[in-house]
Amino acid sequence: MRTGFARELSDILGDKLTYLATFVAAMDAGSYDQLLCPATPIAAAWHGLTKQVLPDVSAPSVLLTMLGVPAGVVPVTRVRPGEESDRPESRDVARKAARTVEQGSTGLPVGVQVAARHWREDVVLAAMQAIETAASSHSDHPAVPPR
Repeated sequence: MRTGFARELSDILGDKLTYLATFVAAMDAGSYDQLLCPATPIAAAWHGLTKQVLPDVSAPSVLLTMLGVPAGVVPVTRVRPGEESDRPESRDVARKAARTVEQGSTGLPVGVQVAARHWREDVVLAAMQAIETAASSHSDHPAVPPR
């Protein structure tokens, strides 16, 4: 075991608990039962680009996973023609990959992420069902094909 590893781990866990307490306090202050947020800031990435894009675009899901709160993603719509991004060119690998995804994103699914307080999976599932029911009536809903 590396020298100082236990101390570093203890510091990281302490930071996590502090952030979690801040997160719960913010939910309490706003009387929020659930959160609705983007699943990612871009549409679904084409196969092979996720390794390059993932560090930048997975922040909401990574944060919620780190906090240990129940969360789920539900598809809502697709990127329509003319809605592709005008993200500027960049030398950053993740931003370059995100631009590539966005430039060819017409037809890709766009989802939302629902999160709730600890032990409230029922709230997440109910919200996801309501969102899917409402969104599924639209012609551009990215429905999952039946098995």
